[in-house]
Amino acid sequence: GWGGGGGGGAIYDFGAGGGGGGGSYSTSTLTVVPGDTYTITIGAGGTGGTATATVLTPGAPGGTTTFTNGIQTVFAPGGDGGVSADDGDGAGGAGGAGLYNGGVGGGTTTSNSTNGPGGGGGAGNAGSGTDGYYAAAGNGGIGSPINAAPYIGGKGGAGTAINTDGPGSNGNAPGGGGGGAG
Repeated sequence: GWGGGGGGGAIYDFGAGGGGGGGSYSTSTLTVVPGDTYTITIGAGGTGGTATATVLTPGAPGGTTTFTNGIQTVFAPGGDGGVSADDGDGAGGAGGAGLYNGGVGGGTTTSNSTNGPGGGGGAGNAGSGTDGYYAAAGNGGIGSPINAAPYIGGKGGAGTAINTDGPGSNGNAPGGGGGGAG
């Protein structure tokens, strides 16, 4: 299963928030016995960060998805939230670590008050979001460890060029990181 994507970073004043990291993907073969109880927990996407003149809150991390048969547990950790920014640029969140790691959220490529926000990381390997550049928002990474159902991960959210104060985007299902605000 997929871990949740991290929320994107917010912006206050100038700059850009980083994109949230993508959730990881994990799988395993476990023994299933009729009549036994199994527990499945689905990791939710992290909420987008917030920013004020005095408090910068990064995007929340994505939740961990678990499956347990009482003896063994399979974990798919979520991605980290993107960093919120005030007169600067936030870094992208790290992807969750699993069989297929989540993509890293995009940040920004230069130190400039008109940078675009970072895109969210996609779920699964090679799903990193792109960095924002000047006034252009970064793109979300495409999550696809194996590009066939049911293994197609969620795409990370594109950075949101709002050009004013605002929150980052929430993480996406399954496992895509939220885009940063900028």
